[in-house]
Amino acid sequence: MQVPLTRSEQPPLLISAIGSARETADHLAKVYERTADAFENTAAIAERIAERLERSGRIEAAEDERRAAESARQAAQRARSLAGERRIPAGGGNIAGE
Repeated sequence: MQVPLTRSEQPPLLISAIGSARETADHLAKVYERTADAFENTAAIAERIAERLERSGRIEAAEDERRAAESARQAAQRARSLAGERRIPAGGGNIAGE
């Protein structure tokens, strides 16, 4: 079994690549978080529209809006899950023996 190199034993290019990978992963996580926020806002708007439609007697249209709201909530949940998968722990995770 090969023992991973310590940070001081790693070549500078590898250390730079690790930092770049971490920055990219962090950026993607933030993009997914913002995407999840947008989907949650969409769900809230769809719920408000559904309530208005119900009050005006347009039950089928309200049901369509509620389905759209549920789809948006599910998309937000998936985006948050992807954001969590992209995050690399500050301690380093398992990148090149960190």
